[in-house]
Amino acid sequence: MTENTVAIASFATRLRLIGVLTIVLVSMANAKCGEIANPLPLHNGTNVVNLDGAGLTATVVIARRDNFNAHSFEVTTFFASLKTEDEGEKELKIIPIELTREKEVLHLITGGGADCVLQDFRVIPQPAERTAILITGEREFGRHFADSQHVTFRYYRLTRNTEGAVGRPALYFDFEKKAVSQKKYCDVNEAFEAELHLPANGRGSE
Repeated sequence: MTENTVAIASFATRLRLIGVLTIVLVSMANAKCGEIANPLPLHNGTNVVNLDGAGLTATVVIARRDNFNAHSFEVTTFFASLKTEDEGEKELKIIPIELTREKEVLHLITGGGADCVLQDFRVIPQPAERTAILITGEREFGRHFADSQHVTFRYYRLTRNTEGAVGRPALYFDFEKKAVSQKKYCDVNEAFEAELHLPANGRGSE
């Protein structure tokens, strides 16, 4: 084997190692952000899921509100069976979404028009931290349902009220941050895929 052949082989090996390292670092960075991950597969009806990926069993109920036109929408609520305040038997508790310290909602809305979805969400378990990230995507109506607008993503972290703080729920999604898409979209699910690299066709796959 000539010196040139050895040098070329060594250079090719270094390039492969650099490529592998780059992929690993990008994957780690994306995982840290809670993106490019597998969201929970949720469908219409009752979903029993491992909410945080670490054993927290939750029930996610998705029901459709019909309008008998192109603008029916879905309502999603989150529940978990937790111990009562006096550490007695477990009871079913709702998991609210805390928009601010003073305002919460008990459900999410998914809907839009025949052409485009204006509101949707993804739930991504974070087993290493025993939590989950809820990401909602919402687009302004604009001129009409088929308009294209920037999508606002809001991130919420599943939080436990371990200290029993007065007025706080036992388990809730706490607002962390928001971000606006770089481009404009008609359907927020296109933005989930293009901007966050999360599945566009629904909220995950089995």
